[in-house]
Amino acid sequence: MEIGNPQNLSEATIFSAYTGEPAFFWDDRNKELNLWKTDGASKNDLHLATFPVNNHSDFNGSLPKFHALGERVLFWVDDGKHGFELWASDGTQTGTQLLVNASLAYEPTSLQTATYYYFIANDSGQGYTNPATLWRTDGTAAGTQAIAHFAGGEYFSLIDSPHDGLLIVSKSNAAMDTLTLFSLNTETTQQQHIHTFKGNAPLVDGSHFFGKYLYFALSDMGQHDPDEWWRTDLTDAGTQRLLSVPLMNGEWKEAPHLFSFGQYAYYMAMDGIRPAGLWQTDGTAAGTKALLESKGGQYNGDSGQDWPAIPVPFVVRGDKLIFPTFSQHSPYSRQYSQLWSLSSTHADKLVLLGEFMNPMLLRPHEADHSSPLYFSTEHERWQTDGTPAGTKVVGIDPLRTRWKAHEWKDSEGIGTPFPLNTTPPTWLVTYDDPQHGWELWVTDSTLKNTHRLALNK
Repeated sequence: MEIGNPQNLSEATIFSAYTGEPAFFWDDRNKELNLWKTDGASKNDLHLATFPVNNHSDFNGSLPKFHALGERVLFWVDDGKHGFELWASDGTQTGTQLLVNASLAYEPTSLQTATYYYFIANDSGQGYTNPATLWRTDGTAAGTQAIAHFAGGEYFSLIDSPHDGLLIVSKSNAAMDTLTLFSLNTETTQQQHIHTFKGNAPLVDGSHFFGKYLYFALSDMGQHDPDEWWRTDLTDAGTQRLLSVPLMNGEWKEAPHLFSFGQYAYYMAMDGIRPAGLWQTDGTAAGTKALLESKGGQYNGDSGQDWPAIPVPFVVRGDKLIFPTFSQHSPYSRQYSQLWSLSSTHADKLVLLGEFMNPMLLRPHEADHSSPLYFSTEHERWQTDGTPAGTKVVGIDPLRTRWKAHEWKDSEGIGTPFPLNTTPPTWLVTYDDPQHGWELWVTDSTLKNTHRLALNK
């Protein structure tokens, strides 16, 4: 039978878990939090575990995030017995189990590498500046262990890692006016100072290793203070500011996206929910330049994190980087976006692919390297190869037939799509159907296979 009342399905129920098969997702109806796996066919859905939900507290009040590690997914959840702890699942009921009892009150700062998942747990379970322990897990109970301890009085956060043997960590003093970056050897626990920053609660708000440098965004609590783009070779002398980023929106500071494409590193600033600035660097201040900047605040209001669908900021398809921005012709309207592409062989030239009504990029599966990029806009499904000539309509999108433009929602009645590893390309998506309410659906690139999944427990 189906679980509970279909109209009670959360708009944010599904999350892609890892690049293999199957996908994992949550269902939080009837005061229960249910973990599932699926390959997109209802007959193959498997219910893995159930956790309680307390509507009067933060007790599993939001859907846990997945952290993919090999063929397992990790997640933080409260089972009603052990408290808020780290769990793992290998896609079987017996293989869904508690990993460690660290007695936490909230999801800790964490970092994932190819082999391990690291997290810092405050020893008391409360308070950021209490003594803390650095843990490491390979996704099994036997492979989960404490590897370092930090004294109290400072707040520690995991930033990045170039490889499993080295972590980049930040620590803030109790006054929150000094931030220090240091590297930590995971085998010897030896620390090496990198750089110290001072300011109004400075923090690292995104990072990306590329080439010989760690690129990172530095932000603070000042709503009207510009962010900064830095890079470091993990030495004090080799730490350099590349750019003071113009303020995208005086009402809201959104975390940027830092990534590499071709021969360059990039800083993508966000205004609300869409890219509003793109900078490129070769690793030097002189070689850092703007490729696109918004003309003033394009979105005035909140960050949009609670809207049904948050657009994918960018997708790389072959030698093309594709991303939407707000329309420059209507800078204060959320209804229109321009779609752009950038080629790795012509890294200085942005190409306008067209202007669309609230486009939603359908991110391809990581194993899919050949098909075009698909996206939905207004009532249609489109595809693009990153060129204007190769951007064309596919047909009517069956999940957007009732879509209406709305100033305060990114799209009416449809959630964020998550890709499955199938041919043709297929996505899981929550959809608000007039007959069933919010339910889990499957749609593919051909527009012929769009159907509702029946969840049988």
